Amino acid sequence: MRKIFGYTYTDHTADAGFIAWSDSIEGVFELSTYALLNLIIDSETVIPTQSQQIEIYSDRTKSLLIDFLSKIKDIVQFEEFVIKEINNIRIMDNHLQAVILGEPIYTEKHLFLSEIKRVTSHDFILKRYPNGFWKARVVLDL
Repeated sequence: MRKIFGYTYTDHTADAGFIAWSDSIEGVFELSTYALLNLIIDSETVIPTQSQQIEIYSDRTKSLLIDFLSKIKDIVQFEEFVIKEINNIRIMDNHLQAVILGEPIYTEKHLFLSEIKRVTSHDFILKRYPNGFWKARVVLDL
């Protein structure tokens, strides 16, 4: 069976956005994470030397993606930990567990591309289609 997945960036007035698609909800969360991270930092400069466990609870599965991406953004911005990989994503109803791999920020090493102020709910979509594929559309406030 061939897997089809990916993400693409979209234009949005004064903001940035992306659409991610996959054959599983975990795949959409993973690809959405990479789409966000690749807007923030050149991932080629990151060497995964440390790991962190992430656990998120949310009111609804839809808001779980926004909350998760917000947590990823905050880890980079406030905990000063740049992320290279995300593994072992498990989603159970309104609960997510994952492992991130990365390293502490080194300003002389890491190339930052843009600052994300907020992951918004504007034009947000998280949808499962009848054929089993998942799609997410996310807009980011720059």
